[in-house]
Amino acid sequence: MRTHYPICDKCGAEINPHKYEDCEKFYISNNETLCRDCFLEEQEEYLRLNLDDFAELVGATVTELL
Repeated sequence: MRTHYPICDKCGAEINPHKYEDCEKFYISNNETLCRDCFLEEQEEYLRLNLDDFAELVGATVTELL
């Protein structure tokens, strides 16, 4: 029986741990299946756009200079 592995909706890569390193898991974001690299890319963009929200999430204090 052939195992079917998920396909990344963003880049089209097969998420197959027997073929590639770092493919032992995948991510579902905004109802899309994403490989590790595409998920990181998406989250880096979120981080750039929402740095204060991220700081709050990880418990960092945001201080403004006057």
